[in-house]
Amino acid sequence: GAMKVFVMMAALVACCMGEGVPVQVTGTLSCPHYFNYRISLWEEDGPDPHDMIYRDQMLTSNGAATPYLATGVASDNVGKVEPVLTIEHNCNSVYKCLCKDFGEIDARLEATLNVDLAKPQPGLEECDICEDARTAPSK
Repeated sequence: GAMKVFVMMAALVACCMGEGVPVQVTGTLSCPHYFNYRISLWEEDGPDPHDMIYRDQMLTSNGAATPYLATGVASDNVGKVEPVLTIEHNCNSVYKCLCKDFGEIDARLEATLNVDLAKPQPGLEECDICEDARTAPSK
């Protein structure tokens, strides 16, 4: 009766919680002059704090198109995952945190995102997730 249902539910939960969705974002960042930047990948978790799935240290570029690679595994207890890429940078001498939300996915994501940090980019918006990065323990 009830015990059998409980065991099946527990098995179902176990099956799906461990499954992660691989996320890989590559591209280049450019700026007319030297700049510092940090790339992070998050799993959007609704009201909870975002889960960090990839984080680079703060790096410096000489301003040329600088390649980056962010890769991680997003997992959510509910099923679909919503990966978000953040780019912290100080191109134009102003600190900015830019976000790219890839929406809800349930299969591997491989994306390319080339960004000219000197001007606004479609699909990238300023956000405050980077603040979480400073306080979040890395997983």
